[in-house]
Amino acid sequence: GNLGQQYLNLGRFKEAEGLFFKCLEMKDQLQSSGLSTIYNNLGAIHRSLGRYSEAVSYYEKALVLFSLLFSNRKECAIAVKEESRQAAVLMDNLAKMYGLVGRTAEVFSSFKL
Repeated sequence: GNLGQQYLNLGRFKEAEGLFFKCLEMKDQLQSSGLSTIYNNLGAIHRSLGRYSEAVSYYEKALVLFSLLFSNRKECAIAVKEESRQAAVLMDNLAKMYGLVGRTAEVFSSFKL
């Protein structure tokens, strides 16, 4: 995942995507937060490549997984603050993609966990 993130940051989308898909092959070994991050990163790749419908699909998967994780956590304030930040990023990414693919009615609904 970390190498994939570095490729993503460098704009090397094909390499990043390949590594994220390899991570998904091992999804039984990952926690929901890790899967959510992978789907969010795949959404970012497709957004950068102009594949907005695919980006929406990945962002929706990320948000579903993150919502499940967030609703089950009752930890210290620091963890909740970080999860809230991550949730905001996911919801913002999804709202932007809804706007780009013409699903404007869903923009505001994406801001709910």
